Amino acid sequence: MMGIHDPSVFTQFEHNEATHPAPRKELGDRTIYMSRSMPFTKGLPSISDLSEARFGDSKHTDIIMPDTYRAPEVILGMSWSYPVDIWGLAMAVSHFVFHALHTVCV
Repeated sequence: MMGIHDPSVFTQFEHNEATHPAPRKELGDRTIYMSRSMPFTKGLPSISDLSEARFGDSKHTDIIMPDTYRAPEVILGMSWSYPVDIWGLAMAVSHFVFHALHTVCV
């Protein structure tokens, strides 16, 4: 998760949604909204649980983690264990570094 020093990005996000609503698909029991980009803000990343907690030392095969950070063994439907958390952390850090470098270069 990335830090937020200026909460006005949320106000702008709300304004954009109110004035130009994101596309959506209405289904009988739910509404599916298209994602809207959130502006990158400066700040240190916070460590957070990006998946679902699992107990025990057993191997798992269910889907966890957001697509962006998902470990290869999870994508391939293979059994996985705690090392996928290291992958997720590395992906989050690389995301932060990429955006930091992009901000400096632009």
